[in-house]
Formats: sequence, structure tokens, C-alpha cells
Amino acid sequence: MKKIIGFLLLIGVIVWGCSDDDEKRVGDYELPSDFFYQTVWKGNLRYMTNVGWDEEYVGIEFVSDSLCFVQYEDDVKSALYFVEGKVFHLSRDEVYLYDPYGYWFLTYCNEVSDSLIFEQRAYNNEPITMTLTKVSLDGKN
Repeated sequence: MKKIIGFLLLIGVIVWGCSDDDEKRVGDYELPSDFFYQTVWKGNLRYMTNVGWDEEYVGIEFVSDSLCFVQYEDDVKSALYFVEGKVFHLSRDEVYLYDPYGYWFLTYCNEVSDSLIFEQRAYNNEPITMTLTKVSLDGKN
């Protein structure tokens, strides 16, 4: 009987410990609505193509609480954006960004909030990720 109780306690500790790791990755962190205001972020988009995974550079300069400039595929366009909790909405009329839905879900945020990973699902249900790293307002690391 002691072995069974010990085994059950061990399993409980393992399961409890694993669930904490998952929660730390995504966390309960929600982006404040003014999180991006007057900041510059650089990173990449990673997505599946017919021949495998591909990556493209993306840079975003947030100039106000609703307007940003997005550099993607050697082109810079203005776009509207807003933040709701863990969801980053980017207007898809002006900027495509392999973005079939217009919104990205926060899946990772480091403790000092200078590295973010967003994800969404493409029409083929493959994940598309956007990894952004905060840089100074003049665009330098």
C-alpha cells in the first residue's frame, strides 16, 4: 500500500511540475494596450510552403497607439493595429504578412518583455510564427 501511495505522489509531483513549465512559456502575461507605443521591433515570420519551411524578415515601428509602419518583403507600408490581452491585431488591408486572419496570438513573452513570439494558423492549419525582438527607437540593438 505504501508503494502505491508513494507512486501516486511521485506521479502527482511530475504532472504538477510539467504543468508549471507550460504555464511559464505562455504565462498569464497580457500585453497592455499601449505596450508597443513608440517602439521598434525586428524579427521574422516562419511559415510552411509547398517545399518546406521558409522565413522572411519583418520590422515594425509603432509610431502611435494605433499606427505602425511595417517593413516586409523590401516594402514599407503603414498599418493600423491594436492589442487585446494576448492578441495582437494588425490591419490586413494594408499589410498581408502571410496573415489570413489579421490577428496573432501571443505564445511567448520573456520576463523583460523584449522578446515575443506570436502564432496563428494558416488555411492549411500549419502554424505561422512571428518572432519579434525589441530594439531602440532609432532601430539599433
